[in-house]
Amino acid sequence: MKVIYVLMYCVFLNVLTNADIAEKRKMLHTTNILIEIHIGKGTLWNIIKHFACIIDFSMDQLTFMFAIPEKNFDNDGAKQRMLEFGLQLKLLEDSDLTEDDVAAQARSDKSIQDLGDARRKMLDPVLALLIINIMSNPRSHRIDFEYTCRIIGLFWSTRIPASYINTAIVSDDETCVIRHGRLDRKSFKRFGLDIHYVDNDDHSDTGNSIVHDLTIL
Repeated sequence: MKVIYVLMYCVFLNVLTNADIAEKRKMLHTTNILIEIHIGKGTLWNIIKHFACIIDFSMDQLTFMFAIPEKNFDNDGAKQRMLEFGLQLKLLEDSDLTEDDVAAQARSDKSIQDLGDARRKMLDPVLALLIINIMSNPRSHRIDFEYTCRIIGLFWSTRIPASYINTAIVSDDETCVIRHGRLDRKSFKRFGLDIHYVDNDDHSDTGNSIVHDLTIL
């Protein structure tokens, strides 16, 4: 009898797990549909800047929200759902669709990994062009360098999701330092309208312009 109960319990857990996975797939696909709509409308930059300029969101949270949605922030599925839901609510604004309209288009037959890859593929060129435009037309954006730094961190998280950026801080000498962990880091500094790599330890040692990486797909 105990064996039967164990088998029934395992089947029950498997059903719940599959239901959770299907729900997450549909939720990720819903967000991706909305992102695609805003790309077509030319309004996704505003969405990105909205979240990047809210300092209450950590770089970690921004990264899990935009760049690696297939993973769970703090290894907590509930926290990840809240981030995803928050992004969806903002994306629904000015999308000309209702939540039901988008949900009707969303599917659950794509893998979570594929949906994460699709989001990164969509966001990579959008983030690259946003950074270039912030550099060339700073007056049209009017955002502090600390927020540009966070957007640079998001860009690199879409490029290297396995080593995603979890901190993006502007130091006292106006250097943007983005990190994955304690040792893996990249440093950038503004020179006129351009942003260049600088040595991680000697910020006066200037390297190439960031534009080179932004224009390579």
